[in-house]
Amino acid sequence: LPQVPELVESFRRAGCDVALHVGGDPRSLTAAAGLTVYRIVQEALANAARHARARTIQVKMMFADQALHLQISDDGQGFAPPERLSSLSQDGHFGLMGMQERAELIGAQLRIHSSPGQGTTIDIALPT
Repeated sequence: LPQVPELVESFRRAGCDVALHVGGDPRSLTAAAGLTVYRIVQEALANAARHARARTIQVKMMFADQALHLQISDDGQGFAPPERLSSLSQDGHFGLMGMQERAELIGAQLRIHSSPGQGTTIDIALPT
């Protein structure tokens, strides 16, 4: 996923305090999975910078034996996620809904952890 560090760098140049941590033995994904992961990270970074007004953002990519674990965390304003992710679009969270749909298309699980005033963490587990 060589595009993710470039994406993080572009957000840094735009003035965001973004840290990237990569662990494990990095390996290639399929073209479709790589593009999807890139788009999910891109949306998560944009949401943190634009909507959450985050001061700092952490992107962690961990390559395990059978999976890629990706986590994007911010210290922004947070929100109360719905109990069912399917209701995200009803609540006006179209970007989050798009991330959920993209994750499902490549067989990944996406979880959103957030609460008002506590920031947001997006966890993605992609079997490899």
